[in-house]
Amino acid sequence: MSNVRAHMSFHLWRTDRLARDLAANRVPEHFAVRYMMLGAVLSIEANYAALWYGTYRDWVFFLELLVVLTVSLIGVNECYRANGGTQGTQFITRLCALAVPIGLKITVVGTVLGYGFYYVAPYILAGAFRDPQLVYRYVWFLMPVTLTFVYYWRIAHHISTVRALEEKDAL
Repeated sequence: MSNVRAHMSFHLWRTDRLARDLAANRVPEHFAVRYMMLGAVLSIEANYAALWYGTYRDWVFFLELLVVLTVSLIGVNECYRANGGTQGTQFITRLCALAVPIGLKITVVGTVLGYGFYYVAPYILAGAFRDPQLVYRYVWFLMPVTLTFVYYWRIAHHISTVRALEEKDAL
C-alpha cells in the first residue's frame, strides 16, 4: 500500500504522468473530485474570458456557439470511443482528470493568444485589410472553435494512451 501511495500525485501539468496513473488505477476518487472541480473552474474561466473580450450578439455569435457545442459533443464521443466505448472503464474519472492539465494548457495558450491578438490586432489589421473589424471578428470566431477541437483531441489522445498502457499491463 505504501508503494501505491508513493506513486500517487495530483498532476496539474504532466498529462503523461496522469495517464500512467490512470492506467495503473492510481487516481483515487478524492483526486477525481478535485480534477472535476478544477475542470469546472477552467470551463467557467473560459466562458467568462470570452465574454470579457466582448462579442457581437448576432448570427456569428450563435454560429460560434453552435460550432463549439458540436465540436464539444463530437469530442466527448471521441473520448468515449478512445476509452473503449461500452467495453471501457472509468470513462468519467479519466475524462475529468485529464481535462485539468489539458485545460490548463489550453487556458494558457488561449490567454496568451487572446491578449496578444486583442492588443496587437489594431496595429496589424488597420493597414492590411479593407475591413479590419470583419477580420477581427473571424479570428475571434475561429479561436474558440480551434481551442475546443485541440482540447478534445488531446484528451482523446491521452485516453488512448491510458487504454494502451492498461492493455500492456494486462499482458
